[in-house]
Amino acid sequence: MQTPVQLGLVQFSERFQWHQFFPYSAGLLQAYALRHLKEPARFAFVPPVFLPESVERLALQMRELQIVGFSVYIWNIKRSLALAQLLKLQNPGVLIIFGGPHVPDQAEDFMRSHPFIDLCCHGAGEAVFTAILEAYPDNDWQAIPGLSYFNFKGQFVTQSPLPRSRDLSQIPSPYTEGVFQPLLRAHPQTRWIATWETNRGCPFSCTYCDWGSAIASKLGLFEMEQLNADLEWFGANQIGMIFCADANFGILKRDLELATYLARVYQRYRYPHTFHQQTAKNSPERTWELHQILARAGIFAEVTLSLQSMDAHTLKQIKRDNISLPTFLNLQKRFQAAGIATYTDMILGLPGETYASFVSGVEQAVQSGQHSRMQFYNAFVLPNAEMAQPEYRSQHGIETVWVSLFPDRLNAQDFLEGGEMVIGTNTMPKPDWLRARVFAWMCKFLYYLDKPLQIPILLLYGCAGISFVALIEAFLAPDSVLYPILTENLAFFQTKAADLQAGQNEATWVSHPTSVEQGGSLGAEHFLLYQLSKENKLNDFYREAEALLQALLSQSGSGFSSAVLSEAVAFNAALLKTTYLTQTGDPSLPFHLEKLEVTLSHNLPEVYQALLAGKPWQWQSQPQVFSKSWSGPPFMLEQRFLSRGEC
Repeated sequence: MQTPVQLGLVQFSERFQWHQFFPYSAGLLQAYALRHLKEPARFAFVPPVFLPESVERLALQMRELQIVGFSVYIWNIKRSLALAQLLKLQNPGVLIIFGGPHVPDQAEDFMRSHPFIDLCCHGAGEAVFTAILEAYPDNDWQAIPGLSYFNFKGQFVTQSPLPRSRDLSQIPSPYTEGVFQPLLRAHPQTRWIATWETNRGCPFSCTYCDWGSAIASKLGLFEMEQLNADLEWFGANQIGMIFCADANFGILKRDLELATYLARVYQRYRYPHTFHQQTAKNSPERTWELHQILARAGIFAEVTLSLQSMDAHTLKQIKRDNISLPTFLNLQKRFQAAGIATYTDMILGLPGETYASFVSGVEQAVQSGQHSRMQFYNAFVLPNAEMAQPEYRSQHGIETVWVSLFPDRLNAQDFLEGGEMVIGTNTMPKPDWLRARVFAWMCKFLYYLDKPLQIPILLLYGCAGISFVALIEAFLAPDSVLYPILTENLAFFQTKAADLQAGQNEATWVSHPTSVEQGGSLGAEHFLLYQLSKENKLNDFYREAEALLQALLSQSGSGFSSAVLSEAVAFNAALLKTTYLTQTGDPSLPFHLEKLEVTLSHNLPEVYQALLAGKPWQWQSQPQVFSKSWSGPPFMLEQRFLSRGEC
């Protein structure tokens, strides 16, 4: 009997929220090949490589393999290239195949720069990969669509991929086909995330996205029977998180059926407990219904209300048809009233955006009720997105710098994966980009991340009529004599922004960050609060912040009570101090209140809750004691988190 061809697949991934992704793309290739190969016994798949370990050690372990396929994206391309090069050096006969979103559509320069790569795959990879295996070892690739390679004469050849198929019934699930059972046995303590597709394709064409602009198409659907079987597998195998890889979950009516089935699975197994997805932006009623289903079942499924930009000119330049502002407002209020968490995405550095339009978009998002979470992403130029095209770059004056995605951990085995980040355009020159980056960090630091000043800022915004942008920008121009701590905070963000624009990672490595025992990295806004706490400067920060806000209130002439503002700052500070040590898990922080009791002269918690929910409010002179003797996030919509204490 002929010895099977030894074959391995590689899909490196980082951990996410202390969970590990299954190597889903590699699993798809293996499952499809084993089902459709004419002689599947001719090949022996070793377990897929997914942990970012030493490439030297991995190369030794893989030295007997005859074929190795790599699935690559922005977060693993460098490590993948390094391993592929080592494999080729120790075994020149190994067939090296690269596929995935980070393989350029025009691959000649890429392959000439990395001559150890034998084949590049374009488009959906399952059928192409299986065709490659069928052609091995004769290595006649001419009849296989979607391949780039150098022929025996050394000439570069590229063959166009087949049109995207809408029939996905021939693609089996790697979960139910048993591809990942060896990983479950080998890593019994690992908490897994399952990537899950219910459809493929995206009907939109955003220029910054290689999901839309590169593959704009009608949707292809996986069969419901297979999807339900996947959900059963997740529950039975105690998979805690699902990462739905659909471009727009909720765009189809059947997504309600899938949400209902997921809820039933959770009720039986208590798994999966978390469902991450990209919410469909043009199906608001269905989005509302399916998240109601998941919330009632007890599944955490934070709602993504993505905007990216609120500026009409910018949206036109990036070819994005945004959710309408009235629809956004309606959805936001409904989710708030139901206690369902939402967050909003904004992208910094998009073509057509100015500093003024960017901060105006933030103001509109807050005005529409986003007080829970706002994510400010830096725009990146992805290889197969329209934004990467030379004409598009030139038209919009796009300036970029290469930036690592992960901080340098001073470890020789770590690869600084990264990509091209936008640091300026013809509408947002580099100095304006710096201002916008600092504004975004300051906004997230003060109002969103750990919410150290959300209560007083929201009161001044909602009750005193001071604009949100004015409140944030007040912290961008503090008097250095009156406000030395606030000036230090601003200088920290300004330095970080300049470093980021010069190509340094924004994160800071610390020895004991939030919920990471051995060390990890913190974003700029998170690190600032951690540092203020560590250096015992929080009291000074709150004293200066109150003085700054009082000055702004006085200038506004609104008539809002300065005494209530003082109480709001003190109340916010006490809530933060009660919970922050528990959240960080760092015993070296200089404060921790086991029990909180704050005396208030007015119904401040009730007004704060009403403002969060977009409901009517009325001040009442009502002395009360707010009591809190347990840990947990204090800034939640549910009334149980801000209940009136015993007077």
